[in-house]
Amino acid sequence: MKFGIVSLGNHALNRIVPAILSSGNTIGGVYSTNQKKATEFSKKYDCNQHGVLEELLKDEIDAVYISSPNFLHYDYSMAAFRHGKHVLLEKPMTLTVEHAEELIKTSSEMNLKLGIGFHMRFHPATDMIKKKLDDGSIGDISYAEASWGSYSQGSRTEPERNWWSDDSKAGGGSIMGTGVHLLDFMNYIFGRAPDEVMGIKSPSEEIIDETRVVLLRFGNALATINSSRKYYHADNSLRIFGTHGTIEARDIFSTVVSGELLISGKPVTEFHGGENMYEMEIKAFVDLVNGRSTRIAKGIDGLAVVKETLASTK
Repeated sequence: MKFGIVSLGNHALNRIVPAILSSGNTIGGVYSTNQKKATEFSKKYDCNQHGVLEELLKDEIDAVYISSPNFLHYDYSMAAFRHGKHVLLEKPMTLTVEHAEELIKTSSEMNLKLGIGFHMRFHPATDMIKKKLDDGSIGDISYAEASWGSYSQGSRTEPERNWWSDDSKAGGGSIMGTGVHLLDFMNYIFGRAPDEVMGIKSPSEEIIDETRVVLLRFGNALATINSSRKYYHADNSLRIFGTHGTIEARDIFSTVVSGELLISGKPVTEFHGGENMYEMEIKAFVDLVNGRSTRIAKGIDGLAVVKETLASTK
């Protein structure tokens, strides 16, 4: 599959672009508002360079990968659909429920595919955990908790990144960085969206949070996720408590495969790289486009997280 790249942030350059190539796909063009970056990129990857999005979308490409600032996700995705391109969209899907629903509707009406970049679905621990929940081997779930934080107090002074400090453009802070991954992770392992959501954040008066805790209810099971930019020594782990046992996945939440899985306190396996979650994400997106079974998050999954994120701000 031939991809067009929309926006050249660090995530696209360091993770997704290499994953597109290592998964056997190609890059046909790039659009960026930073022409210096775009020129360097087009020379390195021998692809077309565009300073206007519409021109990229006229290229002979099959799909676009969009990692633009959050507030542009909807507009860029709709433009891609209008030009008949499939879309792999970074999280958060959109900043409003209405925009997420419109993307789902448009992709369906135009028979185009929409995938959302929740890479934690492809950690090898994820399906191992989901299987334990599905087969009932640890009994009825009472409570689950997941945490993903870091210590990031630096200011984003570069002109291309100052949108992260704009409420209307970012839509949130830690919740948009790592929290949304945890929300999708919980939905995936429980097999559905929660019945109830509430949240609390700090600073309480700010849209762009530094720390946020979200409480979810899946039937009789309660769950919490917490994300933060103020954890000096983070514990990016999952714990699930059932009537017949427990699941602990230590330090699995990351951009690389890592961590350890324990069942009822007994070590099962450790994870030391090897698999590239982003490469698996790209392959899963290609499967989606080709009508094959896939674990990738779809538009409906992205919509669920948008709803939960917004509910957690009240």
